[in-house]
Amino acid sequence: MSFKIYNCNPVKAHLTDLLFTIVKKMTHEISRSQIIIERPKQIEHGDLSCNISLVLAKKLNKAPQVIAQEIRDLVPSNDIFERIEIAGAGFLNFYFSHHSHNKIIKNAIEKNDDYGKNNNGGNQKIQIEFVSANPTGPLHVGHGRGAAIGDCLARLHKFSGWAVTREFYYNDAGAQIDNLTKSISARCHNIDPDNSAFPKDGYRGEYITEIAQAYMDKLAIRNNNSLESSFYEKGKVSSIVEALQKEGHTFYKDGALWLKTTLFGDDKDRVMQKSDGDFTYFVPDVAYHLDKWERGFNRVINEQGADHHSTVSRVRAGLQGLNKGIPQDWPEYVLHQMITVLKNGVEVKISKRAGSYVTLRDLIDEVGCDATRYFLIARRPDSHLIFDIDLAKSQNNDNPVYYIQYAHARIQGVLNQWSKDLKILLQDQQYNYKTGFEKKLIRKIEEFPEIVETATKDLAPHQVANFLKDCASDLHSYYNDTKFIVENEIDTKGRLALICAVQNILKNGLNLLGINAPEKM
Repeated sequence: MSFKIYNCNPVKAHLTDLLFTIVKKMTHEISRSQIIIERPKQIEHGDLSCNISLVLAKKLNKAPQVIAQEIRDLVPSNDIFERIEIAGAGFLNFYFSHHSHNKIIKNAIEKNDDYGKNNNGGNQKIQIEFVSANPTGPLHVGHGRGAAIGDCLARLHKFSGWAVTREFYYNDAGAQIDNLTKSISARCHNIDPDNSAFPKDGYRGEYITEIAQAYMDKLAIRNNNSLESSFYEKGKVSSIVEALQKEGHTFYKDGALWLKTTLFGDDKDRVMQKSDGDFTYFVPDVAYHLDKWERGFNRVINEQGADHHSTVSRVRAGLQGLNKGIPQDWPEYVLHQMITVLKNGVEVKISKRAGSYVTLRDLIDEVGCDATRYFLIARRPDSHLIFDIDLAKSQNNDNPVYYIQYAHARIQGVLNQWSKDLKILLQDQQYNYKTGFEKKLIRKIEEFPEIVETATKDLAPHQVANFLKDCASDLHSYYNDTKFIVENEIDTKGRLALICAVQNILKNGLNLLGINAPEKM
């Protein structure tokens, strides 16, 4: 028996099939989904573990240890696992063979930039909307978090075989845009915000002066994304209202037009058109999302701030009311929480340029793009984020992005020292990996495709960030313990092959986060 390396969970999938084949001979009251394969926290407990013996104990009226022994005896001879041990209450622990170690490493080296890719998306169209920020001011750090998360989601889905379209929605209609226009006009006429002639509800940040100067200099701004105003100009907003009225999902109350969103799971009905004739903000959003559906995006992900949580039910209700066959959970939403920026242990609240908040540009200028991106996606989107500027600027092991990039650069330094063609490492040589440091790294290499798959499925790029941090830690431990270029050529090649494979997962993981993988630091 042998196995072929695929991109995602190859050994786990094979082991699941094998165990299911064995246990279904013991009882028909078992499903494949009950075969749970996990990775023990301690490498000493094996590479993979399964508790199926405990699951079967009541069904078979036998002790789990007895069942585990019976299963182990039925596993055919193979070159995948070196041994299978029974531990604790009856867990089956599986240890990779040297053959498996070499095959995993060789696969990672051969695939190089493609290692970790999968084709789960099947080239289906997916649209990811992010940074649909209010255009009346500079992007603040909260927008930056949405930008980093949204871009990482796009990268993950492209790496997983989806045909990805990135998009943002430009809110260029409404009272705020009118006030922005008046503010820019005033600055073009050299009217200072302190002047009584300056618009009462105008915008007073320094960025207004910059926009006014750009306008005076006739600098064109090209925009290839969706404009809110276009949905009004093309009559799509009014047609949405008419369609919902025709379906019988609206009513008038207090001079306003309401949508019966409670019919579609909302906690209360919502106003669509106010008594003054203006539409509420979610109505053009419904028109925009119908446009997405009609463009053939059967899957859409919106990355937005947590303050948009009420939009979810209203937009979905409006789409359901159109009776267009749109799924109830379409579109999907990823909502991120707010950010607190610290410097010298004190919260930073304002920007010289924007006046009332910290801009994304301020942050990038302070710590650099790579650190900004990593820190903005390093935690779950729905958790509050504290951005420590001093930590992000530090060049030591306390800074996770520096720690990961340094691991990649360290490997390149060793490969440069060896200075031979890396193809030599791909020759059919069976290297013998014995130490715990080596086995931990091999597990990381084998696990990487699964991390990509899971992070994509869970819409959770922070999983990649955390994985890379752990992988870098294992690499640094190995580097500090081991001499790589030694007299024994086989040992040298084996160790270099291992770190070359590790470098590929660090490089590919950093690319999924939009972060550089430097060869020298």
